[in-house]
Amino acid sequence: MSSPCSITIHRGTRVIGGSCVELACGKTGRRRTSLIGKKATMNEEFKEFMRQHMEDIYQENLRIAAAQDAGVGEVGIFWIHEGFLLRRSTPCTKGEDYGDFVNIHSDHRTIWGIEQWLHPKLMDYEYDQVPRGRVVFSKRDGKFHIYGSEQFVKNDAEKMMVLEGFSIAASEAVFRCDEHYSMAAGDLPDDSCDDSGRSI
Repeated sequence: MSSPCSITIHRGTRVIGGSCVELACGKTGRRRTSLIGKKATMNEEFKEFMRQHMEDIYQENLRIAAAQDAGVGEVGIFWIHEGFLLRRSTPCTKGEDYGDFVNIHSDHRTIWGIEQWLHPKLMDYEYDQVPRGRVVFSKRDGKFHIYGSEQFVKNDAEKMMVLEGFSIAASEAVFRCDEHYSMAAGDLPDDSCDDSGRSI
């Protein structure tokens, strides 16, 4: 007659069932050492993976900071609320290529929750109820294209706020009206840019 150990192991409960049966059979020493050894190895591998991942993030942040210190213009998304610029951006040298444009892989709808958490007074607003826009870099003309509502494009103070926040010289900027960024555009799909630079 087969022992309970062989029956349990053959049924495929190798780790959980097997270790329980071995405990009942009095074979815990070897098996437990084996499991602990595997867990320790996995923990060390995970720790090394996380250490390397954090090091990569740290090094990338240093590169971004150096680009910002050097005055490299940035691409990203922004809101303007009560005279303050809220933005998520990165130097254009660190952005993502989208055809003839450099952009970031972030959209207003997704990032809004983070902004609300950072600024609780925004909790009463949806992402499209606060004036917003996007900055992309055009590889065609070497300029930053700044999209926003018609009201934004007509407001010199707000345009200057965006230029300063994104480290862009006025001579390198092209401001463009886009109805997508108007306050009434809440039922449109959220923003991403096609190859023409128009938000869709």
